[in-house]
Amino acid sequence: MIKAVLFDVDGVLLNSFEGNLRFFNFVIRNFGKKPMTRRQYRQLYSTPSDKVFLHNFPEKNNKEMKEIIRYGSKVAPDFYKYIRINPGVIYTLEKLKKQGFRMGIVTNRKKMRILSYLSLNKYFKTKVGYLDVKNRKPYPEPIYLALKRMGVQPEEAVYVGDLLSDFQAANKAGVKVIIYRNPKVGGDYNISDFRKILKIIEGLNSKVVVF
Repeated sequence: MIKAVLFDVDGVLLNSFEGNLRFFNFVIRNFGKKPMTRRQYRQLYSTPSDKVFLHNFPEKNNKEMKEIIRYGSKVAPDFYKYIRINPGVIYTLEKLKKQGFRMGIVTNRKKMRILSYLSLNKYFKTKVGYLDVKNRKPYPEPIYLALKRMGVQPEEAVYVGDLLSDFQAANKAGVKVIIYRNPKVGGDYNISDFRKILKIIEGLNSKVVVF
């Protein structure tokens, strides 16, 4: 019986590509570097911000990197206006909430201020981010921590992600995986319509095989 649903943030709940790209390029330009192209950033999408900065400033020492990261943290909220909630997310979260499912976040984001900005916090009592664990996705540690905090067993949860690291983390933890809008990544289920999450869970709880 599925009791809990865990979600990744970037690329799943949110279409944050444009906002993140603008943010990183603003900071990169401010520190004298050429901005990334969309293609270059696509290879780093969903990567923690400090690693994106390190990728662009490999020559910086620790002190200089800390200055860049501090500056980035300060200006990040200015770019939230470019981030959008993916279609079907609110509908799905509302339905899951009404049906009594526990919902949580497992992300490689360091900070989750964007969830408050977009009024999504109310759906999630459990949030596991980059700073909460030592071994992040693709390791199962963040999934295990979320399950522990929610009081559910692996077989009682599903995880919705979009990257190979999402599948690897949840699969190793024994949690069924729904991959959203990324047909290149295999999962227990692969969807392009967010609302299909509801049908999948309904099928799992009725022991009916869903597509």
